[in-house]
Amino acid sequence: MAHVGRAVERLSRDEELARVRAFGRDWIERNQRPGSLTEAEWATWEAGARACYGYADVPWPSVVVRVGSPMVGEIAAPAAQAAIRLLRTGTVTIMADDDRLNLLITDAVNVIGRVFDAAEFALYQELEWSLQGRVDGDGSSAVGSVTREIVLGYERETAAGVSRAWAEAYAKLRTQLPDETEASREAEREAARRVVSDAARGAVHTVVRRAVPEATPADLDDAVHASLTRSLQWGGNASAPTWLPGRFGARAAQGIVAYFRDVVQLRLGRSAWTRSRAHEDASSAGPWWPYRDFVMVSDPPTEVHLEPLSEGGWRPAERLHNGTGPAIRWPNGDGLHFWHGVPVPADLVEAGWSVDRILAEPNAEVRRCAIERQGWDWFIERARLTRVGEPVADPANPGQTLSLYELPGDDFAEPSRVLLCTNATVERDGTRRRYGLVVPASVDDPVSAAAWTFGLTEAEYRTLQRAT
Repeated sequence: MAHVGRAVERLSRDEELARVRAFGRDWIERNQRPGSLTEAEWATWEAGARACYGYADVPWPSVVVRVGSPMVGEIAAPAAQAAIRLLRTGTVTIMADDDRLNLLITDAVNVIGRVFDAAEFALYQELEWSLQGRVDGDGSSAVGSVTREIVLGYERETAAGVSRAWAEAYAKLRTQLPDETEASREAEREAARRVVSDAARGAVHTVVRRAVPEATPADLDDAVHASLTRSLQWGGNASAPTWLPGRFGARAAQGIVAYFRDVVQLRLGRSAWTRSRAHEDASSAGPWWPYRDFVMVSDPPTEVHLEPLSEGGWRPAERLHNGTGPAIRWPNGDGLHFWHGVPVPADLVEAGWSVDRILAEPNAEVRRCAIERQGWDWFIERARLTRVGEPVADPANPGQTLSLYELPGDDFAEPSRVLLCTNATVERDGTRRRYGLVVPASVDDPVSAAAWTFGLTEAEYRTLQRAT
């Protein structure tokens, strides 16, 4: 087993950094591939999840339910836990009390926190402590790089993007429910039936029926409908999804942990590496929800579309993108759409928006994606944007031009103009991407606008040989 100091010294060398990168790429390729799990792989997942419960000193529940996607689980899991608690306390009728529901779900979510702390955070913290003081002062070593990724951002961009996309979808879902102060109980139920998928409702029924088998069908039905309706209206899990990361969550950081464990053979406490393997196994399916009365786990995605950004670092930088359909899709057909890493509505990608729909979009980032989807030339023509001056040659991009246009003042946060330019880098299909950059309305010359986007003066920009 290698000495810690020598291992860290080796990691600062160029050849060791290359070794880290190669290991990381291989790890991600093996462990983040989309696809269904075999029954043997599901058994491995359950063994890992059981061990994580053990590290948290929480008894393993007897009820384990699989769902087809994180979207199903994110509605069904909190609602199921609330319904179980209501049935066990005989207080189904208190669902009009939102504070009480909040308490029931929050108490359940605390179990998630305990499992996370025991299975993940403690391990990463121990690894950080072991490496403390052994990193180059400028933070340029491989150890410094990968340790920061573990401690500061173990979830990959994919998991963060799914979280943001689902939070937006969840918020829109709740707006379709009637105001609980005005709607009758039956009207609320009918709205919940329209909003909540059969899969989510079925998952809640399955969990509650198995966890509270003595409940009468009528009480069970009341508890399920009430908890689904109120949890949607409460929206407590819309701001931050309650799952623990699965295959497209913590796996990149686990690869780093595996490198120190299996290749460097770093010495940690007796149980640290055993805990790391349990955490890897528990993350081998999709996102999962560890509650006191049950565990809910999502199938992994069957389809993932990523576009590369760069080849350097621990792993190739990449982001979710699909220009024709969902960028990530699960076995039950649920999917999420991304445009170059930005979560967007499905019709933006699959159909494209009209000019009126684009200008009505309040989110500037989504609005930009909608314009890119249709093309800036298309948008400028259809929106009848007024050109400021004449097109000019781009001094930093030979053979290409720069054009400046006014943007509609009523549809953007502040008076702005858009600079239409061409990427200096040729795309894989041999074309050059045309794109627009929003600049202040005070900029009245295309070259000055291009210089502004680089933080340069016009004279400085004219000396550049290749801008992008």
